[in-house]
Amino acid sequence: MGKLDVTGAFIKAIFNLPMLLFILFAILIGIIKSYLNSKKGKGKLAETVVTKKLELSLDKERYTIYRDLIVPDKFGYTQIDILVVSVYGIFVIEVKNFSGKIYAYEHGNVWIQYLHGKKSEFQNPIKQNYRHIKALSEYLLVPISKFNPVVLFIGDATFKTAIPKGVLTSNCKTYIESFSEVIITTKELQQIKGALNKLEADKNKLLLEFKKQRQA
Repeated sequence: MGKLDVTGAFIKAIFNLPMLLFILFAILIGIIKSYLNSKKGKGKLAETVVTKKLELSLDKERYTIYRDLIVPDKFGYTQIDILVVSVYGIFVIEVKNFSGKIYAYEHGNVWIQYLHGKKSEFQNPIKQNYRHIKALSEYLLVPISKFNPVVLFIGDATFKTAIPKGVLTSNCKTYIESFSEVIITTKELQQIKGALNKLEADKNKLLLEFKKQRQA
């Protein structure tokens, strides 16, 4: 190929660059959109939104927020969406990003979702969250009575049954701040934070173990 041919090919490639960038951008947008529409993507997006709202609205002097902690328990490991720690209790928040109609059964093993005429079952989030609390109680050596379970539904889901106690569809900040009795001493709080900070520091290692457990 002569010098002129090489130059021409280079110029042609330069002119085609915007189109290539557009195609790559479109592919990237498609991948992101597909992920955000997936169950996992919706869940992670919901957790991020709720965490940011709490970080911006709760008093940082009184509340400490943790996200996506991996906690060891007798079954292996369990993952906690959001944890809010204060002298008023430890709030363990399970976030659900759902649409459609929800049938909640407080003591049942599963709840039911109807979406676009399709019925699907999912694990009772109250029981799911209880496992989180039990794991934290054993790990932190803190009585279960000092934990406050919260299941927070965001999205446009509507409940077709009575909403069980501790299940929210909004106002998570207000609910947390409604607890005003001091049940954890300052010394206990520092010990709890120290243990949770260790989990935070070991998160990447624990996450690998958690993923292995789920794949087993």
